[in-house]
Amino acid sequence: MHSFIQRRYIYILRLRRRSKNKAINNKICEQKFNNQIKLKEKEKKYNTNLYIMSKAQSSYKPLSEEATKQVLNNANQLLDRVRRNLKTGEAIKISNEEYCKLQSEIRNTDQFNLIGNWHKEQILNYVNSIKIDLDSKTNVPEEEYIKLISKHYYDFQILVMWIQKFLMSHETFYFKAQLQTTCFKKSFEFFRDEYFLGLKDRLIEKVFKFVQKARQNVDVPKEELKRVVQIYDDQDFGNDIRIEEDRQSHKLRVISDSSSNKQSNNYVDLFEKPYLVEIEKHFQKQASLWTDKTTPEYVQEALIALNKEEQLCQDYYPRSMNPINQTINGIIIKDQTQYLLEHSTGIENMLKNGKDNEMKDLYKLLCRVKESLAQLGQKVRTYYQSCISQKCKDAKEKISAFKPDKTKNIRDFTKETAIEWVKGLIEFKIFVDNQISTLFSNDLELQKARDNAFQISLREFKESPHFLSQYCDDLMKQQLTDHESNDRQIEVNAIFDYMNTSRDEFLLHYQQALCRRLIGFTSKSMAAEKQIVTKFKNSVGALPTLNRLQNMLTDVETNEQYNKEKVQNDILKIYVLNSVAWPLKRNELEKIIFPSSFAGIIDQFTKQYNQTYKQRKIFWLFNEGSAEINFTSANKKTFAGKYILRTTSYQMLILMKMNEKASITIQDLMDQTGINKDSFDNNLKQLIKLKILSCAEEDKYTESSTVQVNAQFDFPKKVVPCLPRAPTSGPGANNPNIQAIVEQERTYIIKAYLVRIMKGRKVMAHNDLIKECVELIKTCARTFEPSFPHIRKCTESLIEEEYIKRQENDYNKYEYIP
Repeated sequence: MHSFIQRRYIYILRLRRRSKNKAINNKICEQKFNNQIKLKEKEKKYNTNLYIMSKAQSSYKPLSEEATKQVLNNANQLLDRVRRNLKTGEAIKISNEEYCKLQSEIRNTDQFNLIGNWHKEQILNYVNSIKIDLDSKTNVPEEEYIKLISKHYYDFQILVMWIQKFLMSHETFYFKAQLQTTCFKKSFEFFRDEYFLGLKDRLIEKVFKFVQKARQNVDVPKEELKRVVQIYDDQDFGNDIRIEEDRQSHKLRVISDSSSNKQSNNYVDLFEKPYLVEIEKHFQKQASLWTDKTTPEYVQEALIALNKEEQLCQDYYPRSMNPINQTINGIIIKDQTQYLLEHSTGIENMLKNGKDNEMKDLYKLLCRVKESLAQLGQKVRTYYQSCISQKCKDAKEKISAFKPDKTKNIRDFTKETAIEWVKGLIEFKIFVDNQISTLFSNDLELQKARDNAFQISLREFKESPHFLSQYCDDLMKQQLTDHESNDRQIEVNAIFDYMNTSRDEFLLHYQQALCRRLIGFTSKSMAAEKQIVTKFKNSVGALPTLNRLQNMLTDVETNEQYNKEKVQNDILKIYVLNSVAWPLKRNELEKIIFPSSFAGIIDQFTKQYNQTYKQRKIFWLFNEGSAEINFTSANKKTFAGKYILRTTSYQMLILMKMNEKASITIQDLMDQTGINKDSFDNNLKQLIKLKILSCAEEDKYTESSTVQVNAQFDFPKKVVPCLPRAPTSGPGANNPNIQAIVEQERTYIIKAYLVRIMKGRKVMAHNDLIKECVELIKTCARTFEPSFPHIRKCTESLIEEEYIKRQENDYNKYEYIP
């Protein structure tokens, strides 16, 4: 006691030094001191108890055989009371004193054989009694029969629970150590062998009839049926089975390792397999009755039946959910898919007439089976493909039936048709996306069907790259907000992604159109131009064509900045363009004669550029230039006779020469401007057509015809576009050479990949080489799908060029030549 006081005193001193609040410190120290005293007292009491227990154990004497029999006889009396109460339904009343006394007496015996025999006797006696009770009631209705078996099983659990409580002290030393089991497991083994196996055939028949009533919406005792089905599941126990009491409901429940026990299949053999046979018969009969109905009616019946059966599975036999669903799905879905889809009220009729709810239900049914969903996707793909193909056919026929007139030529009509076709395609794409999202839950199989439909249709329609480029050209010439422009570009990029076999052709068409927009200054937004090129690049990667598009945009921005900072005149703006990036050709034979006001500026720029960039060569493309000319007419009716003419460089030269003379012959005008005849006629006819210039023969003039300025010119708009209808030179949007350029670039790509593969592999078989080349181009180039004849032709070309050779001993293999 002295040491405790001393420690308390020292501890109090330390706390007082560390803390400012003395009252709190004293209270804390007193509590700690009291806790230490209580702990010491507990240790002392515990040591005393250990001493008493060890002394008692040393004097322990087990019960004799006679005494053990008497104890077990006492246990019989208590269990008889339990059995009587179970039979009458009264509450089981065993006092705690009786239970503890019996358990203590059983603990003091080591007569394990007597205990084992007593345990077996109690279980078998009860099992025999319930068997007799059940045999006497074989003709009762299914509901009463199921209730009786359910009660027997639940009463058995209660009885086993009490037996286990009585024998709890021998669980470790007898059941587990000697019998390698547990009291629960041994009890359920007796129940399974003596009761359940003899009952299984009659029981499964009753369960079938009971479930059939549940299918017909007849009220059935759910708990009893669930407990009866649980009997089958519980009989598959392996090493572990026990009974526990639920803390909330205070009901007993069996917990076992039946679901993980792979060696025992009592549940599968005795319940699941027979039940699947019954399920198969039932739904085959139902399916045969439903086949007389329309597809929507069949779908409704099937969905109701499936939902009901799933609810039964969930309520009574959840372990069999998957095999039951597979069996039912195979009968009423998989076997009937073709009938459902091809019926006159099937998917095609639903798609044509917009029956959204029916399509939604059909998808809910068919999505349960992978094969059926694939068939649905195939039908949907066929329908979508037919719709797109019809749009392509209509556009083609519309162009073929067009007859040019004075107001519209075939080129303008083709562009209008192309724009209309792309708009219709985008609208259909939005409609299809909405269908897949709302009706088909964005299912991947249906998305794949949509993508295949667009890809196949666009592959078959050879004009699709040209039409899409025409739409993009019109889009870039419109004044749109940033949000509108971005939305339109996303739509264009979606169509571009579907052109997996002709993206390179589209990009070449787009390059031509971009060139015309940038040179003619008709593009409304350089930011939008950059944005759409970036989207194309994200789709297919950094291809040479896309790099050229970006270089074209960079050239324009660089020249704009240069003209703003360096050029001091407002008369002439000069743009330096990269010959590799721009699809332009110069006419080496033409010798343009410029007025002196322009000639000096051109000569000065040429001299300055050659001094700055000595390694570069500059060539003038006078045929690609444009101009704005202020024109004053004597006719003052509109805009006071003042107009702005937007012309080509050639038209500017013609008008400036006409400004010097009142009239001039065609031949003199051609000689004094230096323009070649084809370009001269193309530009002059447009000026005559707009009546800026007048000629007696109009556009059927000759070299000796005279032309003069129309002093009474009148036009409804202040800005007069004078550009010719067709491009003056170079590959235009409808140039037939575009296909040749595409084929040439594809040949270069195929050869490059063939050489790359052979350089790495050294030796390769013909079929393997072609297969790998196709895969690489699809995944890396991503602009077209090469044909096998084209690859074979490139292979022969590489052999001639001595990049590869055929092996002498195996003609089907190629060998790389270093």
